[in-house]
Order: sequence, then structure tokens, then C-alpha cells
Amino acid sequence: MKELLIDMELLLELISEDTRGEGDSYLNLISGELSYIPRSIINALEDNTKISELEDWEKSLIDEASNILKLNSQDYLFVPIVEENFTLSVMKEYTLSIINTALKEKLLNSLKGQNYSYDFNAILLKEGDIDNFYDFKDYKYHEYAQKWLFKNGIQGTD
Repeated sequence: MKELLIDMELLLELISEDTRGEGDSYLNLISGELSYIPRSIINALEDNTKISELEDWEKSLIDEASNILKLNSQDYLFVPIVEENFTLSVMKEYTLSIINTALKEKLLNSLKGQNYSYDFNAILLKEGDIDNFYDFKDYKYHEYAQKWLFKNGIQGTD
């Protein structure tokens, strides 16, 4: 088991589709540093003609992105986004822990809709319970990240 010092708060942001953005994330298996590569840079590296179209801040990331995206780079591990089913199970678990039956019913119904995440959060925001849910979700995502690291032979510390 390899022990790495990892910014767990940043890792939690990068595994969440709510905060990841449009790009890919990687964990440096030597330093424990996390990298985020915007989709615009990935596209430019795939089509060299687009590199000149990048903004200056994006151009400054080209070398790092090139190193990460090498086909045989063993120094980086792709950081996946949490599966939608996991997020939904976290929402359901939180809902089932609520004592207020009216709120519990509203939340369970919201999870059946197409925009369940938005509806769920809107209800919790209106009811003043959103912070409790975010604390619960952060805890579950932290567990998820630790399991993912362990599965990849990494003991993450922060």
C-alpha cells in the first residue's frame, strides 16, 4: 500500500459532478498532487492546430497536460466522477434518516423525477436542512474516495 499526502477536500470536489467542471482529473502517484485538465486543453492536444486558440492561462497548462496524457504514463491515475447511482443512494439514505415524515415524503417523491438532484436540494434549501445534507454527503463522498484510493493501492492522508 502506497501512502500519499492528498488534498482530500480537492479530491472530493474532483469526484463530484457538481463541482468538477468539463475536464478530466488525475492523481500524481508520486507526489499525491491532483491535476485538473479542462476539456479545451485536451481537445487542443488531440488537434495541435487548436493550441494557438487557447487562452494564456490554458497554454500554461499544456506541458503538465501533455505529461499526464501520455499513453503509457504510469505516474498518474485518472480520477473518476462518482457514479450517479452512488449519489442517488446517498440522497435516499439521508432521506430515510429524517424523522419528519412530511419532509421525508417530499424528498422521496423528488427522487422519482427527472431533475431529482435539483428538486431534492431545492426542498432541503426551503426547509433549512441543506447544510445537514451537505455534511452527510461530504462524509459519504469521503468514504467513497478512501475506498477508491484503497482499491488502487493508495493510503490517502491529508
